[in-house]
Amino acid sequence: MQYYLKCENCGYLNPLKSEYATFCDHCGKKLGSNYSSWKLEHPAKDFEQFKQEVGLSGSKAEAERRAFKRKISAKTRKTIAIAAVIVVCVVAGAFATQFGKRIAKSFNEVKTPSSWLTSSWQRFGPGADSLLTFETPTSLMPYEHSLAPELATYADLNGAFRNNDADGFRIDLIMLKWKEGNNANLSTIANAAIVEWQSQQLYSQFDYDQHEIMIDGKPAILQKGSYVYQSNTALQFDNLIIVDGDEIRQLLITYGAADDTGSQVAERLLRSVKVGS
Repeated sequence: MQYYLKCENCGYLNPLKSEYATFCDHCGKKLGSNYSSWKLEHPAKDFEQFKQEVGLSGSKAEAERRAFKRKISAKTRKTIAIAAVIVVCVVAGAFATQFGKRIAKSFNEVKTPSSWLTSSWQRFGPGADSLLTFETPTSLMPYEHSLAPELATYADLNGAFRNNDADGFRIDLIMLKWKEGNNANLSTIANAAIVEWQSQQLYSQFDYDQHEIMIDGKPAILQKGSYVYQSNTALQFDNLIIVDGDEIRQLLITYGAADDTGSQVAERLLRSVKVGS
């Protein structure tokens, strides 16, 4: 019989395939009920007993699975639409300025500092905003950010923060507010933006996967992908988009395609994300 562990953060049912299941496969948060913690309190019991006593199975698991699907479907429909527009706008926007060549040079010549893996990280949340906070190994400062025309028609910019380009690892936090009365077909807008973006011939091999997730009860989209800028700068990105009503927070992480340290830092940063209200 198949057993599952329910994630207390997002509600996803994680298949109990081994005793090492510690983090949720859906949102990445640590599972409140995991075998390692349970074993400390029940040293005389084994993994099979853990599955039977803590895991969900049968009709109870099926009911939880249906409830999770309804929750995701109802809460992320608008988020998915917004994300489709944002990803094609912000990735291009990272280089669509006179500073594009300098930024690309930074990624080619500098990799993420290995010291970040062991240094002390600080939680960042601009001003009084508590919708999205995360831990970071470097300082973020406000900067002038211009929304792509495809996005500016539908959202207002409330602030943007970024770390030093010389780090070889880019963190962008962009705060948006969706304009009232928008009933646009966002899929059409997104497709048009992709066509326009690709016609610039600055980018190639653009590819990403999109995942619907819940973080602290709020719908979110996580996009993980890669692209090549001007045929010589291969990059990876993680793009997290949180929507709460008309408030939108976007956390874009960019690093070199061959930067293993960057990949580890990005994973740790994403795991640290907390969403308030």
